[in-house]
Amino acid sequence: MLIDAGIGPHACVKRLHALGLDLFPRSVDALIVTHEHADHAAHLHPLAKTLRCPIVLHPGIRAPLVRQKFQITPLGERGITVGSLLVEALSIPHDAPNVAVRVAGESGVFAYATDLGHVPRGLDTFLAASDVVMLESNHCRKRLAVSPYPEKLRRRISGGLGHLSNDETGDLVRAMGAYGDPLVALCHLSLANNEPDVALMQVQAKAPSARLTVLEHGCPERLDVARATRRGKVQLAFGF
Repeated sequence: MLIDAGIGPHACVKRLHALGLDLFPRSVDALIVTHEHADHAAHLHPLAKTLRCPIVLHPGIRAPLVRQKFQITPLGERGITVGSLLVEALSIPHDAPNVAVRVAGESGVFAYATDLGHVPRGLDTFLAASDVVMLESNHCRKRLAVSPYPEKLRRRISGGLGHLSNDETGDLVRAMGAYGDPLVALCHLSLANNEPDVALMQVQAKAPSARLTVLEHGCPERLDVARATRRGKVQLAFGF
């Protein structure tokens, strides 16, 4: 399952090679796009042409060229099945129609939520029912306040339809702890207004018992997670 289309086919090949995987022949069963901002959707058309796999879009994704040329599988909050995988979505607040995604299969459950200005009701339970959660921790509030960004952009980022601060992410992770204990991979860190060690420290301060790691920009990483089953523990692998 390939979630979002912020990079093109050649970059995807390189990222997957770094994880020991191949994009071809047909290693992707579906391509999902969460929202229509460029860093998540700009390469949807070339990826759709290259991969020739099911394209999964929610109603808020316009993508007229892709909708005209390719068959689209609609994604709503009731969820869909792609092969042996159950894909579910939950609307999240951003300045473009956006969803969090949860993918469940026999080998594990993965959830993904980035680009949200505040935490909506139900997101904690939606994410917590996972083995691994890839979750935005965009900025440090103090750094954003003195950022070189224009004031209008700073207001957009910190507003209710912008991005989560480290503190807001920490509050969400703490709330998730009442429903599950996933490994939380912090992502979508601002290069100007955050740093990996700062994000980790501030989120951990809010959620001291949470299992955390940080995913840095452009650095492919494999995460191995132990999952308890009736027959004992099994190892799951997730690549980002």
